Amino acid sequence: MRASRRKWNVNLQKATIMVDGKPQQVRISARALRTLKKQNAA
Repeated sequence: MRASRRKWNVNLQKATIMVDGKPQQVRISARALRTLKKQNAA
């Protein structure tokens, strides 16, 4: 294998989520954000 080993980085996004009833801005992975959107939609 000639190519150097590529390391995948986490796709972090800034999002405001409710923590203990208060909005809090966090850096969250895109996958976790999708999961949260699914849970809130239901």
